Amino acid sequence: MIEPTHEPGAGGGGTLQPSRDRLRRYRTLALVAAAAVAALHAAVGAIGQSQFAESLPGIATAVDWRVGTPVALGAVALLVARTVDDDTATVGLVGLGTFALLGAVVGDALLPALCAVLLGGAVATARSLPRGRPLETGIAWGVAIALLSATAASLAGALGVEPATLRPFGATLLFLGLLALPLWTGAGPVDAAVGAFVAALVAGVGAQAPVITGAVLLSGLSVVGTPLLLVAVGSGGAAAAISHAIRRRESVVALGVALVLAAGVPTSLPAAAAAMLGVSTLALRGGETA
Repeated sequence: MIEPTHEPGAGGGGTLQPSRDRLRRYRTLALVAAAAVAALHAAVGAIGQSQFAESLPGIATAVDWRVGTPVALGAVALLVARTVDDDTATVGLVGLGTFALLGAVVGDALLPALCAVLLGGAVATARSLPRGRPLETGIAWGVAIALLSATAASLAGALGVEPATLRPFGATLLFLGLLALPLWTGAGPVDAAVGAFVAALVAGVGAQAPVITGAVLLSGLSVVGTPLLLVAVGSGGAAAAISHAIRRRESVVALGVALVLAAGVPTSLPAAAAAMLGVSTLALRGGETA
């Protein structure tokens, strides 16, 4: 049984709530589940539109991923909201989670849900980013702004606002942000080697099977109008950041990167929820006191 504990809020008032330390133990498990759901959503989307669609197990096609994914991600966002130190970041994550759930089950609420998910994620991210040394702060804010702007531009393009311009622009921003992630999270020689290997692998597969690679990127990750080289180096940057986080046992950082990567170019509510939860989770590394 979780015992209540008396903790001060960011505004100085006391609130009675479950221990954040205990909830953070469950947070990691919940984020693992969220990353797995987001990755499965992308994989089913990619395979389902390919010649291998018949190989998918029945349960994969029976699940309505457009509903199930944002419901799962929204629930995880609500749990994560209970574990952060800043009250404003908590409000942002609650908004993200609530409207992800609402948009999944109420069709007419899709547009306001997308806006609220984007706004909630941006608020949570901004409140959790570091505010210390100028160089570290500038890099963190620069990468976060690139990832947030990629989501906003991609969603606008998906909704019909200059799609030929905004969707490729959003994809470019996404992979530039992923490429720069190691500057934010840190990376050593081992991590750089992992990133280089992943980048070379993606580039090699893309060069050998361009049609299949293009189809997978489009149907699974909604990537359009982006050079293969940028996709490759962006994937390598994400891999290097994950490698560094794993070696330092920073599971929250690794899972945040995994969520952003699995979301791909956010052109739907499931992808937007995954991207915003991922960026918000990444930002927690600079905003927590425990």
